[in-house]
Amino acid sequence: MAIATESASFALTEVRWGVIAAPIVPQLCAAIGVRSLRRYAVSGERFTARAAERIGLIHEICPEGGLDDAAASIVDALLQSAPDAAAESKLLVLEQAGLQISEQQVRALALQAAVKRASPEAAEGLLSFHEKRKPAWYPSR
Repeated sequence: MAIATESASFALTEVRWGVIAAPIVPQLCAAIGVRSLRRYAVSGERFTARAAERIGLIHEICPEGGLDDAAASIVDALLQSAPDAAAESKLLVLEQAGLQISEQQVRALALQAAVKRASPEAAEGLLSFHEKRKPAWYPSR
């Protein structure tokens, strides 16, 4: 469940640092769809809370300073749900939607991210981030 304030912004910036968001790709693909994920995972661009709500990343937007109030009704509803039934429902939904990933898939995604993070491209991207400069692959103008 995701709630954001009106001024919140979002981005999948890993690609700008020469790394990939592999471990969270399955969840993001399910939440925002392939089309939106490809755009934001490749561009690294920022997007607004309104855009995040439109593509399905967040469930609702609340006023500034209103996160506690917005979350309170959801927390209360969760507390009224029987724990085992809630856990089984969450699993059932993932299974029926074909979104349950195996431990093998989790390990493969983690390995893919780790291999990329160890690459020369990632070293340059992360260093450029740390040094607050454009990475070497950014074209000079």
